[in-house]
Formats: sequence, C-alpha cells, structure tokens
Amino acid sequence: MYCEAHDTEISARAGAKEIGELVALFNAAANGARPSLTALGPEQLLAYSDDLAILRPVGDDFIYSHYGANVAKIAGTDRKGQRTSELEGEVAAFFLGCYRRAVDSGRPLHTLHCSLDQDDSHLWERLLLPVLDDEGNDVVVVFNRSQEAHFAADLADTPARVHLGNRSGKLYDVPQVGLVRC
Repeated sequence: MYCEAHDTEISARAGAKEIGELVALFNAAANGARPSLTALGPEQLLAYSDDLAILRPVGDDFIYSHYGANVAKIAGTDRKGQRTSELEGEVAAFFLGCYRRAVDSGRPLHTLHCSLDQDDSHLWERLLLPVLDDEGNDVVVVFNRSQEAHFAADLADTPARVHLGNRSGKLYDVPQVGLVRC
C-alpha cells in the first residue's frame, strides 16, 4: 500500500480544488477551537455530500454514518453503518490511524493512498476534518476524490511503480512517490 498523510500546507498539496475550499471553511468556522458540524454549515456541506463520508468514533473504531454516492460508486460499495475495521489489513490500519490522528490533533489532515494489490486500484486523495456534533462528540468529515489523472504526471518522476486505474478502467503504469508500509 502507498500512503501519505500531511497536516500542513494542505491547500498547496491538494489536487482537488474542493479541498482548499473545505480547509478555508473549516478555518473560518474554527475561531481557534475545534468547530462544530453546525458551524461548518450543513447547507454548505450539501454541495460536497456525494464526495463525503462522515464517521463517528466508537471505542477504537469508527462507524460510517454517511457514505457519499460518488465514493460508493468508485469504491464499489456503500459503507454506511459499517465499521472502518471491517476493511481489514493495511487500508483499515491506515484509515483508523488517520481518523484517530485527526481527532486527537483537532486539525485537518490531507491523505493520499492506493492499494498496490489490485489492477483497478484508485489513488484516493482525502481531506479529514475533525469536528464536533451538537452534543460535543467527535465526528470526522472526510472529503474523498479519486485522483489518477491529476497525480499521474506528478508520480512519473519517482522511483517506485504502481498500476493506477481510472474510472474508465484504463491503467496507468506510473512510478509512485515511495512504497510506504502504513
């Protein structure tokens, strides 16, 4: 599995313009503290809802309370109501670690990840926003975007190789930013 996680310079790193928009929305709502989901503006998040997942921590795990239509279509499954640990393996460990990191820090987290064991793997770019619900409980809002076309050129000058499928099934044989055991 290939993965990266960054909590600095997110807007500069982001391939999806929506990530910069959501970071700005988060920062405006934060006012020096962790913002609430309400402060982010549910009506503003509605524009992104097909690309969002919303998770609630349950013990050491997280449960998906929303799984956007675009994410479900590309991933091939709707995870609403499921636990992150049900993913199993490196992906589950990476997701759980990132969700916990975002909740513990209270800061947005930008990630890239791709499974290396499938020919139709997608390179996912994600933004994790740790917020609070109306009762003060932790919630993680996750923007998801499959980014093969954007990042293929960026990955071309790096040493490791991975096949990245795009939505049409075409495979990119491009180098990867580094094989990272997540």
